[in-house]
Amino acid sequence: MSSRGKKHDGRASDLTFSWMLTTLGAEWQQWQELAAEWMASQTSGVDDKRKALAASLSLILLNMHPMPSAI
Repeated sequence: MSSRGKKHDGRASDLTFSWMLTTLGAEWQQWQELAAEWMASQTSGVDDKRKALAASLSLILLNMHPMPSAI
């Protein structure tokens, strides 16, 4: 299986969403705190919810904070 598109920043198991700070920067701390707070309140389907929230945030934040284009 190809690792194309896979992120290796810890988001696969990070229930606190700290990957947002290390990947996108400290300006995303409020989003990170909100995601972590919501995840901490979840008691069932935690992994599925983590995956869905990480994917949703990635799409939203990518549109707000696009990656630099290759030179």
